[in-house]
Amino acid sequence: MPLLAGVSGRSPFRMIPVAVFPGLLDPAGPFEPVERALPAHFSDLQLDRIFAEASAPFAAPGLNALFQSPCQTPAVIAWRQTVMRELEQPDLAAAVDVFCGEMESVHCVLSMPAGTQPEARQTRWFVEVARRYCAAVQTFAAALAPMPLTAGGWLAWREYLQALIGGAGFMELQAHAEALCSESGALRYELLLDGNQVSVLPARDEAPEDYGAVLKRDFAAWLPPREKSVVNVFPTRQLDPVEAGVLEGVRTLYPALFAQLAEFRRVQADFVDAGVARFLREVQFHRAWLAYIEPLRAAGMAFCYPTFSTDGEVQVRGLFDLALARQRAAQGQGVVCNDLSLGADERVVIVTGPNQAGKTTFARAFGQLHHLAVLGCAVPAASACLRLCPKVLTHFEREENFAELRSKLEDDLVRMREILAVAGPDSLVLMNEVFASTTLQDAAGISHRSLQALLDSGALGLIVTFIDELATPASGVVSLVGVMTGADPGSRSFRFARQPADGHAYAMAIAARHGLTYEQIRESLSS
Repeated sequence: MPLLAGVSGRSPFRMIPVAVFPGLLDPAGPFEPVERALPAHFSDLQLDRIFAEASAPFAAPGLNALFQSPCQTPAVIAWRQTVMRELEQPDLAAAVDVFCGEMESVHCVLSMPAGTQPEARQTRWFVEVARRYCAAVQTFAAALAPMPLTAGGWLAWREYLQALIGGAGFMELQAHAEALCSESGALRYELLLDGNQVSVLPARDEAPEDYGAVLKRDFAAWLPPREKSVVNVFPTRQLDPVEAGVLEGVRTLYPALFAQLAEFRRVQADFVDAGVARFLREVQFHRAWLAYIEPLRAAGMAFCYPTFSTDGEVQVRGLFDLALARQRAAQGQGVVCNDLSLGADERVVIVTGPNQAGKTTFARAFGQLHHLAVLGCAVPAASACLRLCPKVLTHFEREENFAELRSKLEDDLVRMREILAVAGPDSLVLMNEVFASTTLQDAAGISHRSLQALLDSGALGLIVTFIDELATPASGVVSLVGVMTGADPGSRSFRFARQPADGHAYAMAIAARHGLTYEQIRESLSS
């Protein structure tokens, strides 16, 4: 359920808090992402699927836009990382969960369209959620007070809450809401049932016996045991005509109190503090991502908060593909992790290897790693030191679009030109077996020119290719080859090793499986 969508105004009685809350996403202040179409690389890297699954349980407004909006500076990334890392602490996570749960009930009433319930009922609920809001804010502030927080975002939020609850406006709101709830909860009236006629009468001075308690006592032996359950305090069903008539009768008996309730609702129409509303929106980003990766951590997969190099070096350990990991974890299976090291002057990685060696999966994982890193999220790797690349560009295989009236090769060339036109030192470019629709000779020539253009752009690049010649040693170019792991030389489990491409590794493994290598044949003949 979305939390407080569109509720950000200030009460007329509220004093502006002394503290300033910069937010949980950006130390400079509110981070307002713009909703737009999915970036082109999302489908290639399966980020659309990953973020859809992460967002689904929370449905917070603007959450999808946040996952699409990379940070541009290490300072903003570090701010988010410290907030998310500290939210992994059980005490803090529990306090946040309780607060967000309380605020869901507040949102439930505040977002209720007019006329959904009788006016008197909806107004009484409004006063009740105002009381709950004040209590939730105070409880949250009390829970945070003794915690050894270190993240700038959480320290600022704790200070903001303390200033908020100490303000005259908040205290007046709380006192007024509690007084009205207490007074309306003390209302007494009697119902007179005469055939089909129900009359609402003022309560007599002497307290009548509680007939409900009498019935429960007398029939206790025949009543089945009842399990404890959570009751929705704000049921969504409509009142039936009798209930609505009783409510109207009570309102007629106590017009002054109901007038006070209505006035409270009018004056305090936007009682939720703007900083609280922003906290609720922004904290969902951190909660959603931690909830998404929790099952993977439970399955033994490692996540880390990456650092960013100043000299251009890249060091990644234990990298894996998130989408594949989620699928395999659900089946009780693990994934193959990979490492990658690049020197300061190495900018393009050429990935080769046999079919089904996981080359595309490796490229996807590398792209996911960089996008998540610039969001400030925990990333799927045991450790990572990266170059800052807020712009991710991908050229993956796509089905031919006959509506565009151009060949597959022409489409590949057009897309490549568009990518190289915007690629720069702040970019990561991923190419996955492009130009496969033409001859090997033509594909090699075009790929070499594309590689040189990529090097000239200064971008970080990773190219998955079937053209071994592209991995020829050159300045700034690194060759990774898919090599088999495990004792069984015929098993199709691959890791990527930094070595020249020779095109023979998998063929040798198959030969070894059948005892047909040169050494195996010689040994067989000599025995």
